[in-house]
Amino acid sequence: MIRLDGMLMIGSAGANVGKTELACAILRRFSGSGEEIVGIKVTTINEKDGQCPRGGEGCGVCSSLEGVYLITQETDPASGKDTARLLAAGADRVYWLRVLRAYIEEGLAALLDAVGSE
Repeated sequence: MIRLDGMLMIGSAGANVGKTELACAILRRFSGSGEEIVGIKVTTINEKDGQCPRGGEGCGVCSSLEGVYLITQETDPASGKDTARLLAAGADRVYWLRVLRAYIEEGLAALLDAVGSE
């Protein structure tokens, strides 16, 4: 288990339930407090080549994963993505971890290294 002081985690078993909106409301409330706020979005992937968990054609996130995880940093608050919404709401930095479910610990460790090295 990974424990981080000052971490607030928002999650759910489904999509489109308001996770990002809740995170943005919290960010708007606490940004500018003098403490650095790092936003992180984690997307777990069951299989790279499996059926899209959202149904239909999918968005390409699962099938585009080349290794067991991928970490990207959001830099454009106007891109329209969930990560951009977090940045626009007041996060100082935002990262997106896409990771195969079986490698979540490895992906999180790499993410924490990336966040700490900035």
